[in-house]
Amino acid sequence: MPMLRRTAVPLFLFAAGLATWLVAAARQEEPAEAPAAVPALERIALIGASVTDGFLLPAEVDAMVTLADVVRAACVPEVEAPFRKSTMLFFRNPVDYGTRYARAARAQDPTLLIAIDFLFWFGYGFIVEEEDRLQQLEEGLALLGEFSCPVLVGDFPDMMPAAREGVGIHGAPMISEWQVPQKETLARLNARLQEWADARKNVHVVKLSRFYERLRAGEGVEVRGCSWPEGCMKSLMDKDLLHPTFEGAIAMTLLALDVLVQADPAVPESAFRWDKEMIRARVLEARKAERAQRQAGAARGQR
Repeated sequence: MPMLRRTAVPLFLFAAGLATWLVAAARQEEPAEAPAAVPALERIALIGASVTDGFLLPAEVDAMVTLADVVRAACVPEVEAPFRKSTMLFFRNPVDYGTRYARAARAQDPTLLIAIDFLFWFGYGFIVEEEDRLQQLEEGLALLGEFSCPVLVGDFPDMMPAAREGVGIHGAPMISEWQVPQKETLARLNARLQEWADARKNVHVVKLSRFYERLRAGEGVEVRGCSWPEGCMKSLMDKDLLHPTFEGAIAMTLLALDVLVQADPAVPESAFRWDKEMIRARVLEARKAERAQRQAGAARGQR
């Protein structure tokens, strides 16, 4: 009996300590000084092409997930579902899609516009003369110039590796070498975008070009304490080397939100969750019923 009593006390203390730790961990889920509301997050809008549209994410997540879902999950204050206009077919006619999507977003009177890949096909695509890429970019810039709210816009990464080495859903590259601007043109596209953004206090450039360069170089990625190790290319990018995975979409979202926090004093760091696992969990929880239904359907199909 004495032996049992001596053993029971430590077990009790261990259990009590574990319970206390779990409660403390749950309380630390949100920032200690999370803002009740952030004006810039009241009406979020996203416009763009396949990255914004969440291309490939539904197959990975078993639910209809887009970049808008990731952005919403990253916000600490409860926000309305972001308005989103995007399509994987943007490349077919960027001026037409861009005009319609920008008009639809403006009608929402957004307080924040996220246009990560909106300009991509204004510089890429089957364009005969390289100079025409610069001219088409001006049309995209004009569309974004009509917004007075904060605008997060991605620059132009070099996607030639995707054209040469990517393996898309059909077993071949998702983009042709002929669609990729020459290196000199890419430099001019990015220089013009930066020049244009520098002249507008509300426009902030997300350096996707640097993000892709670091991944290809085997470097790690870190955003405000949230990190991915060296050699994380395979976990953040699909085999097509063009589109992000679910994990990559989270990384890309945090990169963009970090740019916003650095540029806008009215948006505090505490407005966002800088925790990839927490964001992933919130997205999956929001799609829990849909995922269960899909998985059940798949199971029935295998019988």
